[in-house]
This record gives sequence, C-alpha cells and structure tokens, in this order.
Amino acid sequence: MLFHGSPVQGQPPHRLVRRGICHTHQIARPFGEMSVRDNVLVGAYFGRMRREAGPERADQALAITGLGRLACAPAAQLTVGQRKLLEIARVLATGPELVLLDEVCGGLNPAETAQVLDVIRELPRRGMTVIYIEHNMRAVMSVCSRIAVLNFGRKIADGPPEAIAEDEQVIAAYLGRRQAT
Repeated sequence: MLFHGSPVQGQPPHRLVRRGICHTHQIARPFGEMSVRDNVLVGAYFGRMRREAGPERADQALAITGLGRLACAPAAQLTVGQRKLLEIARVLATGPELVLLDEVCGGLNPAETAQVLDVIRELPRRGMTVIYIEHNMRAVMSVCSRIAVLNFGRKIADGPPEAIAEDEQVIAAYLGRRQAT
C-alpha cells in the first residue's frame, strides 16, 4: 500500500502519524487520570505539526468533536460515546491527511451515534480523507460516498451507497435476504 507514492506497510505508528496517517482504536482507552484536553495534547505533541502549535490543535480538535466543555474533566469520567469522540479528537490533533476510523459507532446509543456521525461528516470538509470501518450499516450509508464491502476478507462490492444497498451479495451477507414478493 502506498501513501503519496511511498510504502506504508510495516511502518511503525509514530512514522505513519508523522506522515499524516492516524487511526482510532475500536475500544477507546484514554489516559483516565489525565484531563480530556491533556489526552488530546498527547495526540498533538506526537503529530506532525510544530510542537508549539499543540495547544491550539488540541483546542480545535475539542471544538470539532464537541468536547470543549469537558476539557478539564478527567477522561475517566467520560461516557462511552464521549470516549469515542475523545479518540477522534486525539487523531485530529495530530494534523492528519488520512483518518482511519475503526468502529467508532460500536456500542453507542442513537444520540451518541448521531453526534459521532456529525463529526465524521465534517472531516472531509476540513480536507481529510476518511476510511471508515464499521458494522453499523445505517451509519456507513449515512456518511460514506463510496463503500467497499468485505465478507470474510474478500471484497464483494464497491460503489456508492445506493448501489451497495441493492447489491444481492451485500444483502445476503449483511442486510438480510430479500423476501420473495
């Protein structure tokens, strides 16, 4: 796999982050005793921006994710949905070009899911490319302009959401078999 013409496979995460590639983790594990803002500063300081830009980058990421009002709260006090947003904020603070989201809506209630999806929709507007891995098909369909569907590691469909929703292999594998009419 290439990014800007150079291989990325096998590179350690810190090198990928410095090149502009960053990802969330499926299970958010913040530094619980640190504040929300300090958790985001960790991302900012390990990112590809100037170190002195860290506080500004962290505050921007908190604003984008709606966590600014919780900046001083200990991360351990966050709900699951807020922890997922914190994961995204840490990624944003690195200054990424390519954001890899790993099941950021997993385990969230509908209100939390809606909030996370609003943030995801904002990322391309800010010049980021997003690759979103998710089992929640409603979430994927609502934010993605192109979807590649894998079944047991094999790509079975690739295209716009409308085409994916009508694809027989996708329906059989993920959406449920069509009822005969």
